[in-house]
Amino acid sequence: MYVLCYDDVQILPPLGNSDHSIVSFKLFTSLPPPTAQANSDAPNFSKADWPGLCCYLSAVNWQSEFSGCVSVNEYWDTFVHFVSKGIDDFVPKYKRTKHAVSSKLYPRYVRKLFAKKNVCWKLYKQFKNDALYAKYKRVANLCTKAIIEYNTNIENSLVSDGRIGCFYKHANKKN
Repeated sequence: MYVLCYDDVQILPPLGNSDHSIVSFKLFTSLPPPTAQANSDAPNFSKADWPGLCCYLSAVNWQSEFSGCVSVNEYWDTFVHFVSKGIDDFVPKYKRTKHAVSSKLYPRYVRKLFAKKNVCWKLYKQFKNDALYAKYKRVANLCTKAIIEYNTNIENSLVSDGRIGCFYKHANKKN
């Protein structure tokens, strides 16, 4: 990969209560064109013909197939060739679906605190004043508390609703 250039370098406020700035930049590189993997066929192992695959792999004369191999890479390539052919023959395919990655959208009061934290950080970085740093830390703490309070309210509402499925769905998303 060859780096062509970088652009839009920004010094952003730290995450949480850290005293390290975040450096954000855009990196322009020369990359091969993207493959259409999102909607390509993928093996559906839950519907595989496991006995058929087992018979196929058992019928391979491994000693004969490996007899011409002289390096570890040749052994690996030969092994992968037969396993891949077996998967192609005994595991059905399915179309992958592209899932959108959702970003967390906080309520307006939290977003305003993020913006205020960003402004306080920029002022502090520009003037290096202890009073500005103290103001930044105060706003950063308010921001952290607002996020915790927001998440706590969501979790409490899920518990109080009594819909256990929604609660587990939320809990599983956190991992």
